[in-house]
Amino acid sequence: MKTQNHFVKYRYALTSFVISSILYFFFSISGSLYTYSDNMTVSIVASGMYGTHFMCQYIHPLFSVLVRILTPIIPTADAFALIVHAVLFAGVYLMLQAGTETFLTPSDRKWEIEDFIKFVLLILSAIFYCIGMNLWGLNYTVQTAAILFSGIVVLSYAMEKGKGRAWIVFGTILIIAGFLLRSETVLLFIPFICLEVLSDFLYIRDRNNQRKRIRRYLVPSIIAGVLILASGYLFWSFEPYASDSKYNEYRTIVEDYPMSAYSSEKGKQEGIDEITYEFVQNWGLTDTERINTETLEKIAKIGSKNQFSYTFGGLRSALKEMKKRVLHTDIHFLVLVIVSLLLTVWNLATIKSGWLKLETALAFFGSFLILLYFTFRGRALLRVWQCVFLAFDSVLISVLIKDNNYQNEKSTADSGVKKVRRTPIGSPVFMLLLCVALYFSVGQSIAHTEFHLPMGPLTSRVNVDDSDYEKTFEDDALYIWPNWYLAIPRYFSQQNKLPTQRVIDHNIAIGDWVYGQVYFRDFLQKINAENPAKALLDRPNTYIATGAGEPFMNYMKYYYGENLVLKVVDKVADKEICELVGNNY
Repeated sequence: MKTQNHFVKYRYALTSFVISSILYFFFSISGSLYTYSDNMTVSIVASGMYGTHFMCQYIHPLFSVLVRILTPIIPTADAFALIVHAVLFAGVYLMLQAGTETFLTPSDRKWEIEDFIKFVLLILSAIFYCIGMNLWGLNYTVQTAAILFSGIVVLSYAMEKGKGRAWIVFGTILIIAGFLLRSETVLLFIPFICLEVLSDFLYIRDRNNQRKRIRRYLVPSIIAGVLILASGYLFWSFEPYASDSKYNEYRTIVEDYPMSAYSSEKGKQEGIDEITYEFVQNWGLTDTERINTETLEKIAKIGSKNQFSYTFGGLRSALKEMKKRVLHTDIHFLVLVIVSLLLTVWNLATIKSGWLKLETALAFFGSFLILLYFTFRGRALLRVWQCVFLAFDSVLISVLIKDNNYQNEKSTADSGVKKVRRTPIGSPVFMLLLCVALYFSVGQSIAHTEFHLPMGPLTSRVNVDDSDYEKTFEDDALYIWPNWYLAIPRYFSQQNKLPTQRVIDHNIAIGDWVYGQVYFRDFLQKINAENPAKALLDRPNTYIATGAGEPFMNYMKYYYGENLVLKVVDKVADKEICELVGNNY
């Protein structure tokens, strides 16, 4: 009987853990660790595969240190992926528990039909979040958003329900993990976090009690977040990282954002020829002596532009582009948009608190303006949309939690008997629309699933097959790869493995975001290829795979000799390998 009482008391916690575990197991037999190759590159850098320097410019220095410490302790694992997956799992589990305890009948009462329907909705939402959105295989930028999303929801729930210290600690850890992972995503969330805190101050009648709750539940995570951001910016302000950050800033402008056609007038002013301009835009960074921070800054000055002008005509074009993004994308993102819009309309239509309605409206317009800005700039990638919608949804769900709790408290105060309020989510029409959207996405995910042996971050460094690149290990060879992400990372991502150290030691990209960073400069020095462009001519056993195209050959002929030609000498991984011969520089 005592065991049964304990089960009743903790059934939502146990159920949430079981569901989270099943969802992760499903990912392990169907998903991919490296759907996005950027995650693989972060793991390579932070684990120290490029050498003693391991500070990856895209994650907080403390996170890099944590990955580097954990790597030799668990040598079979991708420590970066392992940490991220553990935090994401904790976020899913805690949100499921918060959802069941908020919107379902308390565990000491019998369920009614509405509770079963809501439980199905929660399950569908969890499957969509984990499987439909491919939570554990997402780009680390969106994974940061998912972690922050879960942290905000958990802390909102804990504050509204007056939960104990454990909930505060875990919610704060989720926020800290998000701030440590990707600062650019954090910047997208800051307006929504500020809106959430401001709303918490304003909408409750008992202001003094609310301020005490904010100090207890939210202030620790806010202070931790500010310290993390400040320490990160301080760290990157010292050399050599300050110069490297500048290199990365201009490289991002030149290679990731829209650029205009070469202007001979501006080119002459900046001292940049068209050949260099075209080579760099095609991810050509191998000439590390000429293509440096100064060169990238000049190229950015010559060609940097918005995708759309800040005019009424530009606004119309940007809105059309946003419409195209929503309608002509994968079903899972479309469902995310539909669910977000349904929650927005429902909050505005049913919630009585004017402050909560205003919070919902401001979150909606804030999301729209952020996405409009990135569309104007030409950087409204799918992952940017996903991050913004997760930030937006964190507000919508927090609003639902606050309204549900306030109405329950009001009902208890009016009647003197604790009642469970039938929440707005209980509308049959609303639940039907949500179920249809989520079920369609979940059904598509499961219908197109291809299963494989269980895998995970713990085994991403064992039983790695690198035989396709075995030829590259001979002697002191170095192979330079155009279309890098279609070669090395893709080959290993299909195995759900990280590349082996010997693959990294003998193969580099013609251009990648590792260039211009202290760890990669040291790595190039270690392999005797400080300038890979020169190494193609001077260094023995140095080759380039076909695919670099005209910009590469134009650049090499212009700076290193008109009579240069590519001579096919071998084949690796079904790709022709060439020597660059005929130099006269």
